Amino acid sequence: MDHSRTASHWDLQHFDPVFLRAEWSFHPYAKQRLHHLLGGVAAREEWFYYQHLNGRSNLRALGIGVGTANSELRLLSTGTIGRYDLYDVSQAALDSARVDAEHIGIADKARFICKDIHTVDLEPESYDVITFIASLHHIEDLDGILKKV
Repeated sequence: MDHSRTASHWDLQHFDPVFLRAEWSFHPYAKQRLHHLLGGVAAREEWFYYQHLNGRSNLRALGIGVGTANSELRLLSTGTIGRYDLYDVSQAALDSARVDAEHIGIADKARFICKDIHTVDLEPESYDVITFIASLHHIEDLDGILKKV
């Protein structure tokens, strides 16, 4: 399947201020509820870290549909993940993520790969952590992707 139209859409959407303001998780009530559900921690990345990654090190991670990789870069900056392969169809979003990673000094621990994850050959059991942060519902063949990894 040709995903060039999808990539073009996300190349623009990730930087549209109207879209960013409309994102449900930015609404103050949603933030307050999420904060409560996460047990009082500041962000979902912090919750995920404390629940699943704390005390571990040098993990190999795969991020699928990362967009500008805000959450993935937060996880990478904890030092728990040694290498994060970040996939998205939007080169513009990945370029933005790379700039952010360079700014915080972790770009050497990430690979920014502009490809449709459905077309990638992944080695079985080559990752310790797989994230679909805000992208799971965009994956056409979820079962097929999960079987690959």
